[in-house]
Amino acid sequence: MKKNAQMIIAFVVYVSILFSSAAASNNEPLGILVYPSSDYSSLASQPDHKDVVKTFDKESTSGQNGTKDLKSIIWYLITSDIFIPGYSPGSLKSTLTADSIRDFKMDFEHEQNKQIMTSYDWIDSSWVLLLKEEKYFSGFSPPDSIITYRQDSLSSSWLYAFRDINYFDTQGNDTCSINYLFDTNISAWKNSSKNVYHFDENGNRVQSDFFTWDEQQSKWLTQSRIVNYYTGDYNDSTYIFLWNYGTSGWDTISKSVNQYHEDKLKDVTTNYGRNQTEHTWFLSQMSFRSYNGEGLIDTSGRYSWNPQTTEWDPLELNTYSYFNGKVRLDSKYNWDSQSGQLKLDTKAYYYYLGESTGIEKFELANLTIFPNPAHKQVTINVENPENCYLQVYDLKGRLILNRRIVNQITNLPLTNFKAGTYLFKIENKRRVATRKILIQ
Repeated sequence: MKKNAQMIIAFVVYVSILFSSAAASNNEPLGILVYPSSDYSSLASQPDHKDVVKTFDKESTSGQNGTKDLKSIIWYLITSDIFIPGYSPGSLKSTLTADSIRDFKMDFEHEQNKQIMTSYDWIDSSWVLLLKEEKYFSGFSPPDSIITYRQDSLSSSWLYAFRDINYFDTQGNDTCSINYLFDTNISAWKNSSKNVYHFDENGNRVQSDFFTWDEQQSKWLTQSRIVNYYTGDYNDSTYIFLWNYGTSGWDTISKSVNQYHEDKLKDVTTNYGRNQTEHTWFLSQMSFRSYNGEGLIDTSGRYSWNPQTTEWDPLELNTYSYFNGKVRLDSKYNWDSQSGQLKLDTKAYYYYLGESTGIEKFELANLTIFPNPAHKQVTINVENPENCYLQVYDLKGRLILNRRIVNQITNLPLTNFKAGTYLFKIENKRRVATRKILIQ
């Protein structure tokens, strides 16, 4: 990861929301972890991702201390050209060994009312300490307080960096969060930013106000506001405003509109920017999340609107693999303009207490899809189809088909498929496998 101030600050904000069990609205699945983006239009969306997105199962994130059995997450940078579709069926272990290098790691320690996360960068063939975060709980989640330290390379000691204090109402809603920076010149904490949250009677967060501290005026300055609208517990739309000190009023800068599929297997968020001169909306980005039959996120992606072609251009795609209901592998693809395909960029492996941090083999055994190339139909043969799900993607990473595999042998008609190359992904609780199929 890049060692610059912007990324460090983004990382600290990222880890500060790491295991919060209450998202901005009750309908948002727990465990979506994002690096924040400076693009305000994306802030209006349901959580999308700039650098890394992590997914955790709902059960393990429901405890007051977050995912209590998570031990480590290790990120790898992919050094070879692997496209979607594009990597061959063999084991993921051999792919990592041959085509990737270590990049970043987070280790977790869990105590009764405390959680410690330590992060490392891979430098010169060894892990180098970067940041440490301590979270303290007293019954509610998110935590009461968070203290973040940075590693001083000269003294090899931990130095204060950030501190967050959260305040709650009687229902356990986090109504206010204040962030402090440590001033080494005076060896004291100084105000930095403040977030104030408002909730409706159902516990949905309906408004968030953001402030920064002005040292010269010794007061909080209003910066931005997020307003969420709901139907029941479902967040229908979100609007973002910036405070205009010239007019002493709010400027509307972006909005997002959420769509939820009835089968609960996919949701889509469309983001709009605001033309401040003409006071009109324009398409900006679109993000989606699809789910497997257990309600766990299977795939997430993001697109950018192209006004010249009036089409959505793919930006990135994340796919997730699970074992016993817990995320094990997160693969991220970014759009490669030279090849015109989504290119594998990073892989992250998750390890839990009582397990080795050796690279696991996740390939689904005894899977065949034929013929290849195919014309009228393909036959999918899975030795043990229990709890198996099939997703089919095109070259742009768009989800074309999402269905459950019930029988050992499944004949899939191709009448609704256009000619081209597709990625067939089949996953169960324990394994995942992908096959590249050419349809003529």
